Amino acid sequence: MISFKHDKCFTVGLIAAGGTLAMMIPPSISMIIYSTLTDESLGKLFIAGIIPGVLNAIFLIVAIRIIIYFRPNYAPKISLPAISVSERLKLGLGGTGMIALFVLVMGGIYTGLFTPSQAGAVGSLGALVIFFFYVRHQWLQRLAKATFDSTTMAASLFIIIIAGIYFGRFLVKNLVIHRISEVVFGAGLSPMVLILFTCILYIVMGMFLPGTAIKVITLPFLYPILIEAGFDGTHLGIIMVKLAELGTTTPPFGMTLFAIAAAARDYVKLEDVYKGILLFLGVDFLLLIVIMLFPQLSLWLPGLMWG
Repeated sequence: MISFKHDKCFTVGLIAAGGTLAMMIPPSISMIIYSTLTDESLGKLFIAGIIPGVLNAIFLIVAIRIIIYFRPNYAPKISLPAISVSERLKLGLGGTGMIALFVLVMGGIYTGLFTPSQAGAVGSLGALVIFFFYVRHQWLQRLAKATFDSTTMAASLFIIIIAGIYFGRFLVKNLVIHRISEVVFGAGLSPMVLILFTCILYIVMGMFLPGTAIKVITLPFLYPILIEAGFDGTHLGIIMVKLAELGTTTPPFGMTLFAIAAAARDYVKLEDVYKGILLFLGVDFLLLIVIMLFPQLSLWLPGLMWG
């Protein structure tokens, strides 16, 4: 984008804001961790994330159009050579594998053909088939590397999840959650005050910690309190995912911002990333408010499936 004369602050801000979409659109590791720590239905969480995820993308597109309208120099028009219809079709077909895999996994869960756990196995098999279809050279080395990377990531996640489960049991056995609940409800705090406190806590913690660590630390005591206050567990999961996403992109210590600055250090400075993300933070906060005020955005599709 920078090579096409796009503004560097706008470019890195868009990458930071768009990169967090993966946390909301299923299948999402954040939702898997939330489901594991709270025993909420993973299938419901996956389906619940579809409408908020699509809304997130739409909000970003609208924000981009508005920004470019008022600051056309951020994304100047470029002249590209004409592309034939056959070339366009060839480029379009390049992404059909991933689209087919998404439809297979989510369609199977939605129609009840298999459970979310079984969907993981089906998705892995589908990804393997797509891999052999597209990769012609050095397939063994690439498959070995992909397997090693996936195993390493899964092992690290399991360690975090196991620690979170035992931390939650420790809090329950020592009546920590019970005492916190007594203090909270004894103070007469309304559900809205509780969720606002959660929002502030997650955004501040997200400046210093990854989303996975935040969930492991906070869900064992926050989840029971918020459920007792009347929140739906599935809707709460979508809010938590969005909050963790927001925290990682909030200056001055958002971890995603540091990662982008390090990856693009030859082109931008950290302050450029700060300036860029400020263009899009309002979109994320607006979407968070919309999700909180309209629970049916998260609960309508799961309600169609499970009643």
